[in-house]
Amino acid sequence: MMVAIPEISVDELDDLLRGDGVHLLDVREEWEFRRRRVPGAVSAPLAQLAGRIAELPRDKPIAVICEHGHESLAGRSI
Repeated sequence: MMVAIPEISVDELDDLLRGDGVHLLDVREEWEFRRRRVPGAVSAPLAQLAGRIAELPRDKPIAVICEHGHESLAGRSI
């Protein structure tokens, strides 16, 4: 079954993060994550993501973020 994965704006993500309704996953490289960390985000670099899927919660939506959008687009597909 194919599931539509919506893109959301920064403002929409900010609203979601005000509650506890979303898991924030940062798929940038570790050095990028350390350089500019987003509060509440969990780091799982894109190259490692497939091997770390079991670490992700199944009880809430996951918002995937990166620097420019390319990695998060790939991360959503994983």
